[in-house]
Amino acid sequence: MVHGARPSQPAFQLSAGWAIFPHVKSSIWNGVALAAGVVLLAVLGPFLVRELASLPHPRQLAARAGARVVSLDVGGMTCSGCAARVKGELAAVPGVSEVEVRLQSQRAVVVCDPAVADSALVSAVHRAGPGFTAERALN
Repeated sequence: MVHGARPSQPAFQLSAGWAIFPHVKSSIWNGVALAAGVVLLAVLGPFLVRELASLPHPRQLAARAGARVVSLDVGGMTCSGCAARVKGELAAVPGVSEVEVRLQSQRAVVVCDPAVADSALVSAVHRAGPGFTAERALN
């Protein structure tokens, strides 16, 4: 090509997707993309903040590294008071660091030391009341 001569094709061609609106400048598309991103962030921002806030602290994760998680099928729970009693008894077992009792699924999830026996957890559920039963869930 001779110096100073114009090329026959432009150096930058619009892709096929942009050819629909060839008269619209790319700066307008950048503005549209920016506005869409701001709206998306405004809608999803609170959800993301809640999710990030619910993550455990790194020290808590390190403390749980050697722990085991036990799921128990718990029978006899009929109300939130029952679930609270079961949770209280399980939390009182030495070596248990966290307990979550789910009334709807009739299940308790226990994070504990590996040395805590399943029988100790089942006994704790029985201590919560005469109508409660428990067995290790098969997941």
